[in-house]
Amino acid sequence: MTNLGAILFARNLDSVPRLGRKALRIILYRGTNRVETIREWKGTQGYAAAYEAGINWIQNQLPLNEEIRNAFRREEKTYPELAIRELLANALIHQDFSMTGAGPMVEIFTDRMEITNPGVLPGVNHFCQLRHSFLPT
Repeated sequence: MTNLGAILFARNLDSVPRLGRKALRIILYRGTNRVETIREWKGTQGYAAAYEAGINWIQNQLPLNEEIRNAFRREEKTYPELAIRELLANALIHQDFSMTGAGPMVEIFTDRMEITNPGVLPGVNHFCQLRHSFLPT
């Protein structure tokens, strides 16, 4: 199996040398800093297999806004699912696979969500991160 096949479709990334630390991690924190972790999810499968489960786990951790219109209650997600899908896909795809020891990570705080990945951009000689922080709508 090639590295591409393993990173996409592996049943257990820990069993593939050099790819175990590339698994997607999602961490939910209490408050606005990294002091207290509430819970954590680690995708052990390849990205294609774990992508949907990761999106669902993120969505289930986020608070809902309740809006009342015309006497009916309607729940709205804090962050648009389409935005989460796009940002997570970009973090998974646009990482430097030659860097070992770190992988893509989603960190959820009470006031923001940060999606990061390790890597060096072409033409840049230092560590860079894809970081998206945005406040709930």
